[in-house]
Amino acid sequence: MFISVERAHPFFDPDEYTAVNTRYFADIYQTGRVELDPSGWVETLSDAASMMLPSKHKLLLSRYYMDEGNALGEARSSLHELLCAWEGVPLDPLRFTACPSVGIASLLTMAVLHRKGVRRIIFETPCYFAAILQAEWLGLDTVLVPSYRKDAYRRPADFAMPGTKQASAWWLTHPRVTLGFNQKLEDMRVLMRELADGDYAVIDEALDQSFPSKLGQLHTTESGQRLIRLKGFGKPLGLNAYRLAFILHPAELRAEMVDCLETFAGAIDAYSLEAACTVAAEPHHLGRMMQVANQQVVALRVAADKIVAGLAIAVNPLVNGYLGSAIVNLQALGAD
Repeated sequence: MFISVERAHPFFDPDEYTAVNTRYFADIYQTGRVELDPSGWVETLSDAASMMLPSKHKLLLSRYYMDEGNALGEARSSLHELLCAWEGVPLDPLRFTACPSVGIASLLTMAVLHRKGVRRIIFETPCYFAAILQAEWLGLDTVLVPSYRKDAYRRPADFAMPGTKQASAWWLTHPRVTLGFNQKLEDMRVLMRELADGDYAVIDEALDQSFPSKLGQLHTTESGQRLIRLKGFGKPLGLNAYRLAFILHPAELRAEMVDCLETFAGAIDAYSLEAACTVAAEPHHLGRMMQVANQQVVALRVAADKIVAGLAIAVNPLVNGYLGSAIVNLQALGAD
């Protein structure tokens, strides 16, 4: 089933982002008084950009670099070494698949989960809009779990594990996207223990700036066999020109991930692959870059806190990642 327009979701307004960006931020851009890009992604300015190591190994530009079998050759071994350092735990080489972006990673994951019988995805909100639309285009049922500042953005009690026979995937972000705080490790363990037969948990970690990762040890548990995590190479650094991402998945899903790669444009950009292989030789340099990027974001969030002091505006924590948000209290305007 294909859907040509966005569905109307309870609690959520239609996407009017472009109109808001043009109406409220265009004049600010023209003045040049912008410390960061209100659009969130068009012109990300990252202090980590100057820290990228020069590539040591040039790759041929006349071929595809697709993570099928041994097609990546030594490059795949380098990526494996990088991920082991990044995760902070040993990682089975069959437990990851590389692809061009986290967006492609989520699409691949949904396609494979559909093959495994999953027919519904439960999104913890806030969530990346693209993941929701991908699920709808694939004909999957989508459930959006609302969360509110007054409840510290906890999952509402009435959105507990559904007691149905329909296989589902719980789709979360770490850090919580636009909120900027981390998922609690114990909460993730509880979620995974409560999964019904056929269910999966997916954690999108595109913006996670922690090194080593806080959630790597989740794969060592029995319920880790139904956990899928998505990571971006340049994304958490604010270096979006790098087109490389990783799907960390159970080893049994490797063949199906590979089977979907060609269909969903799985070839990796050679320049991005060169950069990752270079960093793999000095993986802790990636950790230093993450730290610099995180410090930059936290400093900007502190500046935002000072700007709104005394106003009916609260900036969300933003201790990890670089997509932030603010809550405006409109109660003074009345019930309407």
